[in-house]
Formats: sequence, C-alpha cells, structure tokens
Amino acid sequence: MRLPTDVTFFSPWRGTDRPVFGFLHACWAFALTVLYTREARRSATLTVAPFLDAHLRQQEVHFAAATKQLEQALSYVTAHEIRERIGRAVGKVVGPAGSEGSPFCL
Repeated sequence: MRLPTDVTFFSPWRGTDRPVFGFLHACWAFALTVLYTREARRSATLTVAPFLDAHLRQQEVHFAAATKQLEQALSYVTAHEIRERIGRAVGKVVGPAGSEGSPFCL
C-alpha cells in the first residue's frame, strides 16, 4: 500500500502539516497513549494522577483538531484492516459524537 507524500494534514502533535502517513501514525500512536493512560489512571497514586490527567487534557485538545481531518486522511488508505484499526482506536478515544461528558476523563 502506498500513501501520497504530497497530500498533507495538520498534525496538532507537531504543530505542522504532515503527509498522510505521518498524520495517521500520530492519530494511531497517540490514541494508544490515551487508552493506556486511562487504564493507568484507575490505579494511579496521588503523585502520578495529576501528570496523567494533564496528558489526557492535552490529548483532548489535539484530538479535537485531528478528528476534523481523520475521515479524509483515512480515505487514502486502501487496506480495509488498517483503515478500520486506526478509525476504531481513535473512535475509542473521542467517543461517539454528541456523547455526554469528556471521553478523556474517568
């Protein structure tokens, strides 16, 4: 599978435009950090919890910006499994549209 290198999307994690691969890689990787952080937060000590909460708040802002472009970026991925896997991971992070409360907090 080849992704175009001349098509770019704004990556809030780097604060710059990134090619399709770089943008989708960031969406995938940072979605996994959010999912892991949520689990770690459940048993975090009072010392660690503020750090994890700050990470979740930061990612909430980044994903709010990234998800506006995600569907278009995923349209360049011809491999159904990869497209679904990235979409599913980000979906777990941002939750369904219009859901109550922030999906980034416990």
